[in-house]
Amino acid sequence: MRNVLTRLIKAMALFVLALALSGFVACKPAEKPQWVNKAKTLETEYEQYETFVGGFEYDIVTVIVEYLNGETEEFSLTEDMLSETDRAKQNQIGEHTLTVTYNNLSCTFDLIVLEDTSEYIEFSDKETVYNGVAQYLSVENLPVGATVEYENNGQINVGEYEVRATVTLPGGREKAMAATLTVVKAPLTVKANVAKTFVNYQPEFSYELVGLVGNDDETALSALPRLIAGTQVETIGVYENYVKYEGASAQNYEITYENADFVILAMPQIQTENGKKYLTLGEYPQSVVSNAQTIATLDEKIDSGALVADSKGYYTLNGVSYVKMTSNHYVNGESYAKFTNGETIIYGKSYYFMVEPIRWQVLSETNGIVLIAEKLLDTQPFWDIDNAIEIAGVTYNPNDYSQSEIRKWLNGEFRNIAFGAHERALMNKVTVSNGVEEGLYPDYPCADTQDYVYLPSYKDITNVNYGFSANDSRMALTTDYTRATGTYMRPALSTDPEQIGYGQYYLRSAGFSGIREVSVVDCFGNPTKEAQSGSFIVCVRPMISVTLSA
Repeated sequence: MRNVLTRLIKAMALFVLALALSGFVACKPAEKPQWVNKAKTLETEYEQYETFVGGFEYDIVTVIVEYLNGETEEFSLTEDMLSETDRAKQNQIGEHTLTVTYNNLSCTFDLIVLEDTSEYIEFSDKETVYNGVAQYLSVENLPVGATVEYENNGQINVGEYEVRATVTLPGGREKAMAATLTVVKAPLTVKANVAKTFVNYQPEFSYELVGLVGNDDETALSALPRLIAGTQVETIGVYENYVKYEGASAQNYEITYENADFVILAMPQIQTENGKKYLTLGEYPQSVVSNAQTIATLDEKIDSGALVADSKGYYTLNGVSYVKMTSNHYVNGESYAKFTNGETIIYGKSYYFMVEPIRWQVLSETNGIVLIAEKLLDTQPFWDIDNAIEIAGVTYNPNDYSQSEIRKWLNGEFRNIAFGAHERALMNKVTVSNGVEEGLYPDYPCADTQDYVYLPSYKDITNVNYGFSANDSRMALTTDYTRATGTYMRPALSTDPEQIGYGQYYLRSAGFSGIREVSVVDCFGNPTKEAQSGSFIVCVRPMISVTLSA
C-alpha cells in the first residue's frame, strides 16, 4: 500500500511539472486544498491586462480552475475574488499585481492602469478646395499605442462625404467616430485670347483654361466653352470685349469667364531703310527691363497671384508683355557681360525682358517674300547628341539638319510663340534644300525638308542677291534676351566700340571636322567657321517665307 501511495505522489509531481513547462503560470493554493474541493490549480487567461482609470471591467478577466479529475472550468472574475485593497488599485494609474482568491486557491495577474486620454481625441469636419488629389480626414490626439481605421476616406472629387473612424485604444477598447469631409469646387477661368487677324483673313478665336489643378486638362470639363457670336465686323480697328465664351461646365470647378478684344489689322508693309528692305512680323522677348517701378510692379503682382503667365509664359501688364528669366550668360570678361543699355549682366539673377516686334530683313520678293531675322533671337543647340543615331532604320549624324532638334524647335515651339494665328496664316511652307550645293563642305549632306521656319544655309548667307556680299553684311546683333540665355558675343573693339554684342549663329549646313560639326557665321561675319552641334552658346537667326495677300 505504501508503494502504491509513493507512486501516486511521484505521478502527481510529474503532472505538475508538465503543466509548468507548457507555458501556463499556475497559481499555487494559499494552503493545501481539501480533497473535497477537488481543485488543484487556479489561473487567469492572460497574465497582464491594460485598462484606463475607471474603465476596468471584471468580465474581461477569465478565471480558469482545474480539478483533480482533469476537468477545467472557466468563468469571469467577480468583485468578491479581489481584496478591497486590490479593488482600489483599478483607479490608480500605474502597474499593479492583483491577487485572485477562489475556493482557497489564489493566483495573480498584472493590471496596468492608464490615464484615459480618449476624451481628448478629436475627429473634426473639414472643408477643402478641390486640387486634383485625394483629400483625407485624420483623428487627432491619439493616445500612445492607439490605432485607427477609416472608412470612406481619401476623396478626390467635389462632394460631401461621411468618413468613419474606428479607434482601437490600448487594452482593446474601441471608439467609433464620424466626421464630414467636404470638397468644394476650385475656381476656373475661361480666358478668351485676344483675337487678331488681317483684313480679308478669317480670324481664329481661342481660349485658355486658367486654374486647372493637378494633372487636369480640358477633359476635366463635361461641356467645353462655346464662342458667343457677335455682330460681324470687317474693318480695321480694335473691338473691345468682342471675344466671349459661355456654356462650360465641370464637376470640380466653379467657372467664370474673361472676355478679350478682337483686332483687325492692316496687312504688314515692307519698309525701306538705308537701302535695305524690312518687314515687321511676330514678336519675341528682346530688351531687358531696367525701369525700377515696372520691375517692382511686376514682382508684386506675380508674387500675389494677381498676374499669371499665359500659355507662352508671358506676363502682360498695361498692354505690354514680359517674360521673366534667370541669366545664364556666357562669362568671359566684363566686355561680354553687358546689356545694350550698358548694365552689367549678373549670372544667376532674374530679369524681365520686353516682348517686342520682330524685324525681318527682306532677302527676296520672288515666289513669296523670303525673310531673315535682323537680330539673333535665341540660343539653342543644333542637336545635343554625341554620336550618330538610328531613326526608323536610317542612320543620322549630329550635324544632320533634317532630324535635328533645332529644326523641330523652330517649326514647333518658336513658331507658336513668335507668331499669332493671324501671322502663321501668312507663312508659306517651303521646300528647304539641304543638298551638297547648299554647304561649303560636301562631306555630310542631308535630305531636303518641308518647313515654315528654317536656318540659313552657307549658300543663303553668301548669296549676293540676298545682300550678303561681305562679312559685315552677315553680322547680326544679339538681343538682351539672347545675351542672358548664354550666347558668346563679340567684345568692344578699340576702333569701333559700338560693335560690342555681335554674335555667332548656326547655319543648317554641316561643318568639315566631323559628324558633330555644324557651319556657323562667327561674330565677325565669317561664314567659314564651325561649332559643335551641342553648343549652347550659338545663336539662332531664323528664315521664313510669307505671302502678303489674301
